[in-house]
Amino acid sequence: MLDVKIKKKLNNFVLDSEINEKSKVIAIFGKNGSGKSTLLKLIAGFLEPDEGYIKIDNQDVTKYPPWKRRIVLVTPESYLPNLVVKKHLLWGIKNKDKLNEVLQDNRIRGLLSFNEETFKKKAKELSLGMRQRLSLVTALLSSPRYILVDESFANINNKKDFMNEYISLTRERGVNIIFVSQDISDAEFAERSYWMENGVLKLMN
Repeated sequence: MLDVKIKKKLNNFVLDSEINEKSKVIAIFGKNGSGKSTLLKLIAGFLEPDEGYIKIDNQDVTKYPPWKRRIVLVTPESYLPNLVVKKHLLWGIKNKDKLNEVLQDNRIRGLLSFNEETFKKKAKELSLGMRQRLSLVTALLSSPRYILVDESFANINNKKDFMNEYISLTRERGVNIIFVSQDISDAEFAERSYWMENGVLKLMN
């Protein structure tokens, strides 16, 4: 359960948004500069609201630091550049003993779509789409309550197939997703979709 009611003054407008959702998969659409990324940063704890609150499962986390919220924000830049792929995944798992088990999981390997040589490369040596796959899978392996995805599906090859499998796996693991996109067709993957304009959210369905 996500309950958000916040205000934040930005350069051109005041972000004034409310979300009260039990939905497991939420999509937020809108033009560049409408406040979508700022909203995710507020929910994740990287920015503080000027007014209001953020509650997760009836727990007020407004003053919590990001690490204490069990929320992972994934952006196109959220990867650890100097870690090889296996260590990057381990950073999410936090348990060396489980690494081999994860590497043998066909669904995880399917999401990554990496060959054996790629597992030995550093994250910074991967293509943008491959880095996004790595970041999103690492986030999933960390077992958060929410994964906030800021445009990070956009550069993945076979995006629709990836999203379908990724969201299926998050559901099975009890992880909720809020994703931001400019591709309105991505609404097919969401239980609830919103449109953001000048910092205000409007329900689409």
